[in-house]
Amino acid sequence: MAINHNTYVLLLVLCVVAATVVVSSSIVKEQTGGSFKINNIPYHRQINDYNCGGASLEMVLHHYGPDVDQRTGIDIARTTSATGTNPIDIVRAAHYSHISTPPPMGAHGYPFPSYLPAHGSGISPHRDYGYAAFVQHQLVPGACWASELALITKGLNTPAILLMHYAREDLGGHYRVFFGHNEDTDTFLLLDPWDRSNLDRGVISAQPLQPRVVSYSREDFCFLWNYADHSSLFNTSYGNYTAVIISPWHLDLKFYINEKGNVTVECRIEYPGPFNALAGHEKEQYYLAKNVIVNIELPKGLRSLTANPTFPSMAPGEVKTVKWDVYAENEMDTGVVYPSWIKVKAYGTISGYIRARQGWLPNTVYPAYDYSDQIGGEAQVWF
Repeated sequence: MAINHNTYVLLLVLCVVAATVVVSSSIVKEQTGGSFKINNIPYHRQINDYNCGGASLEMVLHHYGPDVDQRTGIDIARTTSATGTNPIDIVRAAHYSHISTPPPMGAHGYPFPSYLPAHGSGISPHRDYGYAAFVQHQLVPGACWASELALITKGLNTPAILLMHYAREDLGGHYRVFFGHNEDTDTFLLLDPWDRSNLDRGVISAQPLQPRVVSYSREDFCFLWNYADHSSLFNTSYGNYTAVIISPWHLDLKFYINEKGNVTVECRIEYPGPFNALAGHEKEQYYLAKNVIVNIELPKGLRSLTANPTFPSMAPGEVKTVKWDVYAENEMDTGVVYPSWIKVKAYGTISGYIRARQGWLPNTVYPAYDYSDQIGGEAQVWF
């Protein structure tokens, strides 16, 4: 087996990199035994008294990539002061990509039209794809699945958006971001977007200011999470113990020498989810990704002998593995410049459906609509 000099040098560099870093799209978490805590989640305060869902979504999206202004999220998720944010609309907002079109709002228009994205451009300078997202529900009706949630969140390294009661003294709905569990004390860690006085909500509490980070015992956690809304008027029916789990596709890269003397770049691609029983009218939607594209991006001096693969479809929970035969060119003027990188992107097109619901103003209706989006993920390694 002959190995050209440039390829040999490349292999040595990649081996050093792979031995010292995790070449993955996964998020690094802090773990001690069965306990875990997901670090570096940017905190965002809700901008008004009804956008706790949008603020929670902003924290999760900003954890994975560029920040998304809450006013943009309000328009995409069609959040209202009457109904807040529907969990299925959080899923739709997480899917939002460069092929999206703004949702129909009816005759009265958008609450923040200047923040309305046009084909994804308002979410970030360019949002190639959204993320996998599902509304999750309990397996057994009425049962708190806190332990299962902790296992799912820990395994995915992803925070979860939970719809809960605000407090024992205030049983209204409120979104928080679950990001950790202490197994020794059996307490659950959450980010609370309210960040205001409890008195502003009419809650008399020994803790006047609602802290940004809250810790609940299992009893308190399950009590607060046992929230349900079955409003036929607002078309916002969802059951107890509802969670929205959002995650980019997981891509893991590794490198090795092949029988041709070149370097094989291998990528494991996982479309995460669904993670539990699906909730509400999400049961009607599976979010099968179609026309899946996998692209490798190489720097100057590296060339792939393998075409980028495509797949007709990829189902939630499915895993695919792809490989490229890569070599370093011999010509000195096109040699690899260090430091450099290899990046792999994978994405596919999903379809969704959002039902009609009450609009922003009294006696108005947001129409039902269908949508298509690209969702996916990427991994990159520098060497």
